[in-house]
Amino acid sequence: MSKRESRKGGTGELGPLIGRRRDLPRPWMARFIAALRNTANVRAACQAAGITRGGAYCARRRWKTFEAAWDEALEEALDGLEAIAWKRAQESSDKLLTFILTSRRPEVYGQRVRHMHDGEVKLKLVEEVVVAGAEDQAESEAESV
Repeated sequence: MSKRESRKGGTGELGPLIGRRRDLPRPWMARFIAALRNTANVRAACQAAGITRGGAYCARRRWKTFEAAWDEALEEALDGLEAIAWKRAQESSDKLLTFILTSRRPEVYGQRVRHMHDGEVKLKLVEEVVVAGAEDQAESEAESV
């Protein structure tokens, strides 16, 4: 996928924003976005751009074009990681394969937990707490005499 293409396969709304220095308000932003796209790590992107994390998040809140480019860069980075995970799962890792299947199709491969409750359990717990509380009170009263 080129820098100018959107994730959806064309030159969509975000596509032209990413990687075009003139569309981003500050010169460091293009370096930040490129590093974020390659690492999916804000701290590493800040180091590459020569800014602080606080400065990056402040700029994200201030400029919508930067926020959009940031979000798209993270999506691209995560798409790449997902492709690597998928390949590794197919080649060698049953555990990774299970993780991918349960996260992508939880209705089929996710854990099924069935919660059942009847009033008797609740009443027994309340009775035990009351009895335990009464014993503690009786002991403290006996000690004070």
